[in-house]
Amino acid sequence: MRVFLRRNALRAFSVLPTVVKRWIVGVAKPSYTMAAMVRIERPDGSLLIVRTSYREGWVFPGGLCDRGEAPMETAVRETREEVGLAVRPGAHPIVLIDPAMRRMDFVFDTAVDDETAAGVSLDPAEIAEYRWIGRAAIARLEATERTSVGRVLRAAEAGETVVVVEWDDIDGPVLKRQQG
Repeated sequence: MRVFLRRNALRAFSVLPTVVKRWIVGVAKPSYTMAAMVRIERPDGSLLIVRTSYREGWVFPGGLCDRGEAPMETAVRETREEVGLAVRPGAHPIVLIDPAMRRMDFVFDTAVDDETAAGVSLDPAEIAEYRWIGRAAIARLEATERTSVGRVLRAAEAGETVVVVEWDDIDGPVLKRQQG
């Protein structure tokens, strides 16, 4: 009986107008907040990290997607706004998904030359400070500061493209990684 009801409900759904289907799915399924950031690397291998003015910890430049904005567009816009750099991120981000927070973070990567790197110009309303940090210093940073930087780098080095995480705070350290 259950299969019969489900099958008929799906058939009825399939003949509805697209606008009605989208409304039903939007009401019935959870929505996610999307954000995008950029892992920016200089020729010497150091990475740009920022400390925001409104939250503890170090992160890559980025922010929340505007409604209808693609994650790559967000990454480019937020990087320009926060640190004054015009970047061209790679097309294949690492995606961090937190089902409990209903959040997806798209982490793009790009490289800049030394001249571009020297052009960092902070938006003081959003960014308190920045650092170019070597990979060796990231472990020390993780030991003393709140940061998601190390987790993103470990995912990149492992070739992971989608990582399910649980954050203790929206930009805090990863507490648990779901294996799968």
